[in-house]
Amino acid sequence: MSVLFEVDCVSDLISLYSMKLSISVVRALEELGFSQIKIKWPNDLITLHHGEPHKLAGILAQSTVKGSHATVVVGLGLNISLTNLRGLLPNNRVSALSEIGHPPDILDVAENILRQVSLIDIDSESLLAEYGKYSHTLGTNVKVEVGDERFEGLADRITQTGALVVKFENGVEREISVGEITHLR
Repeated sequence: MSVLFEVDCVSDLISLYSMKLSISVVRALEELGFSQIKIKWPNDLITLHHGEPHKLAGILAQSTVKGSHATVVVGLGLNISLTNLRGLLPNNRVSALSEIGHPPDILDVAENILRQVSLIDIDSESLLAEYGKYSHTLGTNVKVEVGDERFEGLADRITQTGALVVKFENGVEREISVGEITHLR
């Protein structure tokens, strides 16, 4: 499903809308009895199987800016059931709602998500606090891949723009806006 937001670029940070949808999906799924869903920065929803993260959903955003206004479309790919696909998947670290509970009706899921979207304020402080509550990444040691560069550190916090701050052992911090994150043990 996709959600379209009309945004005032002067007062709203475009980068926070994928975060808003992530939180909305986690809240909606909690209402439907799926309480173990977490957010893996920057755009995945995961569930844990025997302590290992399995991807449940992916969220991507695209925007078009005209003057001080933007249109932001945030898309969600949520695995409801993998029954017919399980044997075809190259990665066994993928999950579906049907594997962690009774699969809900897709219309109920969509309705709950849209209700949550309407309830969440884009105010960055409250959004960041709630994101931290659902984050699987914050407070963990991570390996980061940004292009050809790779480094490791502690996923310390999320900035007001939605970037991840990684702290190195020597105390130096690095802000990442895009990249691939792997949680280390």
